[in-house]
Amino acid sequence: MLKKSKILVLLALVLIMSFANIIPAFAENEPPKEAAITKVLQVPFGTDIPEATFKFEIKAILVDSVNYIFSNNTPNMPIIGAYPNNTTGTGTISLVFGKSISAIKKDTELSDTYTDVWYLQTPNILMDVEWKHAGEYHYHIKESEAVYTSGANVGSVDSKAEYNVVVLVKEDNTGKFVVDAVYVTRIADDEGNEANAKVDPTPGDSGDKYSQLKFTNKYWKDNGNTTTDPDDPTNPEKKWTLSISKKVKEYLADETLYFNYSMKLHMPDIIPSNMVNDYKVYKAYIVEKLTNGSYSLVTSPNNNVTYGSGGAITVTAGEVFTFSLKHNQYLVFVNTTVGAYYEITEFKSPAYNPAADVISSAARIVTKSGGTNTDLTLSHLDNNDKPLFVGEAANSVDFVNSRAEIQITGLNLNDLPFIVLIALGLGGLVIFILAKSRKNKNYN
Repeated sequence: MLKKSKILVLLALVLIMSFANIIPAFAENEPPKEAAITKVLQVPFGTDIPEATFKFEIKAILVDSVNYIFSNNTPNMPIIGAYPNNTTGTGTISLVFGKSISAIKKDTELSDTYTDVWYLQTPNILMDVEWKHAGEYHYHIKESEAVYTSGANVGSVDSKAEYNVVVLVKEDNTGKFVVDAVYVTRIADDEGNEANAKVDPTPGDSGDKYSQLKFTNKYWKDNGNTTTDPDDPTNPEKKWTLSISKKVKEYLADETLYFNYSMKLHMPDIIPSNMVNDYKVYKAYIVEKLTNGSYSLVTSPNNNVTYGSGGAITVTAGEVFTFSLKHNQYLVFVNTTVGAYYEITEFKSPAYNPAADVISSAARIVTKSGGTNTDLTLSHLDNNDKPLFVGEAANSVDFVNSRAEIQITGLNLNDLPFIVLIALGLGGLVIFILAKSRKNKNYN
């Protein structure tokens, strides 16, 4: 009998503990009572947050199985958002992007080596809605407009996502009609493909958490000449988006010697495959810095490139491009996409020690040097696994090669002054000894 009692007590404890675990689980799965819209913007690494306005259309569909109607100057269900259109039952909610807006956050989980992901969400869009009675309200949400105002040369892919929203409204114990539950279904993804996925529209409050009623856009831009003037590669202000320069220094450095290079440029990864052909070709020129500080266009065959109209050089993203430069010459690009990244190699040249500084968006990110008669390669591995990228501000790779120490008849010229001093010292000693010896001889 005692054993049976113990067993019953144990079973009771097990049941109590099970219910204790079940109740929080039900609590955690309570339906959302709020809904926010999130704008997610993907941009290439190194791209500033653009100035932009995104608008979302919220359309009233039906209430308690009755379609939206506007009768006697009164809609039969609330219109959500600003600028309500009673005829169509639509309202609009806007989100404004820009570098100065502190509410924009970076999604550190979705951002990667080549892409930055930013997001901004609205407050609860149901917060100020005045419900006239309890019931089941249906709405449809889509992005209606995306306007980028951050200059020219902009490319984008805008979201085609669509959502159905069901709001359950009840009367509380004070007689007020309040939201009891919100159910959101994604019916089209960002590419416009049919979907059927339940999402949580609850506004996030920290970190990478935000409402999953989201619309993801992609944005990129060229940082080249945005004026109506033709390209002027001799004027860095019009402007060079990326430059590769060559200088030599030290005693007996040959300023007529050409150094050979290999380079590969890559488009930002977010550019979709069906738009690659519109962005994969970059334009470059070769210029030479003159003694007065100005630049002149170069079309010499010694640079080992193919020149087009006006001295323009075509560089295709994803393909190896080779060229040659001598002292004070520059390969300058005029239309690279912000976030484009690259690798570059200067091939070895006898008697020269290679070195390079990499500037991205006006900040030095890599300094690297090599030994005499060796190749010098710059890649993302030299930038803490981040790409050598084209940023919004100045971008350059500056190669400065120093002439190695020259040795003549086995002697290093750098040691010549010391050798001369030693020789003078030894010569003086020999003269002193001979003079002393002659004096002693005459004395004897």
